[in-house]
Amino acid sequence: MTATGYAFRDTLEAAARLGVLAEVFEPASRPFLRELGPRQAALAYDLGCGPGFTTRLVADQLQPRLTVGLDESENFVALARQNFPDLRFEVHDATRPRLPAGEGDVIYCRMLLTHLPDYAAALETWARALLPGGRLLVDEVERIETDEPVFTEYLAQVTDLLASRGGRLYIGEELDRARPRGLRRLESRATVHGPDPRAAAGLFRMNLAVWGPERLELDRDLYRIVRSGGGAITWTMRQIAYERE
Repeated sequence: MTATGYAFRDTLEAAARLGVLAEVFEPASRPFLRELGPRQAALAYDLGCGPGFTTRLVADQLQPRLTVGLDESENFVALARQNFPDLRFEVHDATRPRLPAGEGDVIYCRMLLTHLPDYAAALETWARALLPGGRLLVDEVERIETDEPVFTEYLAQVTDLLASRGGRLYIGEELDRARPRGLRRLESRATVHGPDPRAAAGLFRMNLAVWGPERLELDRDLYRIVRSGGGAITWTMRQIAYERE
């Protein structure tokens, strides 16, 4: 994840928010890694690792000999090294062609391509960073559905924020249609995940705190849902496994 490209910044508050996000989405990501990632490989990368929660997930599920988390944010990498001292973390722009520990057996990223203006170029760059037969596992949002008006308003604001930076919130369908060079697609699946609306509202409030104080009314509405509940919300995640040709 690039610090400059990440819409939710790299503060301590943003790191705490990524911890909550990891808890919310681990039930959807864990089986994807376990079923389609190579186990006990030599080298696994987690791109856009933030403070290290997804890197821990990759290490636990795939058990490679070496797991390396990469993020352009020095703040996030410092936190990751504190949180998970048994794993390796490096400050690195994941869109650059050479990865610090050499070609990997597996590369994983979750909700990273949504922040990148040119996701196709990123996929082809990562293909070249894999050993022949290595796997690239991509975990991105395809759609979010809700009957809660407060969530609808929040998601509209997130969509606009990402678009202003060249990203896309709902990138999953585009990825499903894409055919990046150098990669053979093994599987593409849509996984529906419906967290507790209270947890979703708490996560959204943490984003508002990072953005600034100008959205007080929306924050109050989200806090009401945290306290009393609200309408349902579901994420459909597009999970794609590629193999380097």
